[in-house]
Amino acid sequence: MALPDALAAIKTRLTTLGPALPLVDENTNAAPPDGAWLQFEFLGASPRIAGIGAPGGHLVREFGTVLIHVLVPRGTATATLDGYVATISALFRATDAGGVFYDGAPRIDPHEIASEDGAFFGRSIAVDFRHDHIA
Repeated sequence: MALPDALAAIKTRLTTLGPALPLVDENTNAAPPDGAWLQFEFLGASPRIAGIGAPGGHLVREFGTVLIHVLVPRGTATATLDGYVATISALFRATDAGGVFYDGAPRIDPHEIASEDGAFFGRSIAVDFRHDHIA
């Protein structure tokens, strides 16, 4: 599975099993949706040779991290925000799905984030993942 496929699998897991909130990609200039919403951010990945094979047949294991930002309108109860965060974190806790493996527990950034205009506040969830492919 190539990296774009792994990222698509993470987004699919989030949107099909997570809370029914709009998902906004990181490179979008659109106005924020009304109500609560999610933003997906790819931080990076680092591949390593995990198995030696013939040329073009090496097993490559790639480790990466994505951030899932959960934003709610300012004035929303913190318990509502924390409920979304807990639901999403559980999706990526020590499991594998669609060829993507989540070995640990997602990290929740304790610092409040906010939209540029201050209309939304939220929290960020860091999800570490790994996937394998042949190269």
